Amino acid sequence: MFSYKKSILSALIVSTIIGCGGGSSSSRDDNISDTNITIENNSTVENNSTVEGNTTIVDNNTTTLVKEFVSLDKKANVEKGYLMIDGKKRELTYTAHLAENAGLAAFNEDSVSPLVFMTSRDKVHPSYARIIVIADDNKTRFDCNASSITHEDTNSTIIADQKVYMIKGSGCTQMGDANITKDIEIKVTDSLLTQGASRLSVKDDTAYIATGYNIPNFVVISSVGTRAYNQIFDLIAEHPEVKTIVPVSVARTTLNQDMMLNIAHLMRDNNISTKLLSSSVIHGSGISLFSAGVTRTMEENASLYVSEWDFNASQLPRDDIKHQSRIKFYNEMLGEPQGENFYFFSLDAGNDGKVYKLKEEDIAEYGLLTE
Repeated sequence: MFSYKKSILSALIVSTIIGCGGGSSSSRDDNISDTNITIENNSTVENNSTVEGNTTIVDNNTTTLVKEFVSLDKKANVEKGYLMIDGKKRELTYTAHLAENAGLAAFNEDSVSPLVFMTSRDKVHPSYARIIVIADDNKTRFDCNASSITHEDTNSTIIADQKVYMIKGSGCTQMGDANITKDIEIKVTDSLLTQGASRLSVKDDTAYIATGYNIPNFVVISSVGTRAYNQIFDLIAEHPEVKTIVPVSVARTTLNQDMMLNIAHLMRDNNISTKLLSSSVIHGSGISLFSAGVTRTMEENASLYVSEWDFNASQLPRDDIKHQSRIKFYNEMLGEPQGENFYFFSLDAGNDGKVYKLKEEDIAEYGLLTE
């Protein structure tokens, strides 16, 4: 594993601020330091995320697109990306955003550290202001600034209602030796951007999942998404001995609410329980994940935080259709009327951008624990 110099982090932060401006995000994330929990990357579960059947080409040269999610009986479809330097291509399988406004990072399964850093206005999509790529020696870095970057955003030809972001950098300079330049090409997809960077490990009859963790000199702030769904799908298929999932650290951002609901139903349908350790720190989608347990327990001092799922969500009328899927979810997981009551309590307690830590009496009142 290689180390990144702190100067790179500083440069990324500066370029994000100068090149991107403040920006606003439709996803919520406070980058709370409590998410800075390390989980070992020793997962025994492989995330074999491929598009089953890929695409079907018909006579008129159009493409029949697959859906990202089909049913709880199948894994979610994912369109991967790649990084290419001098014609040598490496796969990209998921992305995450980094704490301290350091931008987006793209990973593959062969390295726990990123292959690509990109500035981002909204912590979800690349801004193309600056891109740093890591060569296949996992050490040499090439810097592409805005003047050398071209990009094209197109509709995916594989998965319905998704986009593909094709990025090219011409004459990107090697950091430490500006006389060496490379041409790079990067394919990023909506699949990657909403995957989440979850890590899952198995020990005996328990699985541990985290979306907030450390890599050298950085803190990854991610969410529960398609990657977690496929990891848990494989877990259930390949590890029938696992009966409990422990959310270790789950960040506040929810990039794919529908997939979070699918994860919860997958767990509940397979009688998976959930447990929080005293060191667990969970936000937003982490509480949804925890609520999915058929039984739910926690050790003393576990931390649960609630907030609005979007800016001003608490200001919507209670009968607004935007609430309905979340109300239905919590009623199914916690029972009626506790589920609905807990949902609106969360909005009110975490309104105006606040993050509220649940108290023991809150947890008891809304039935978050089964014992």
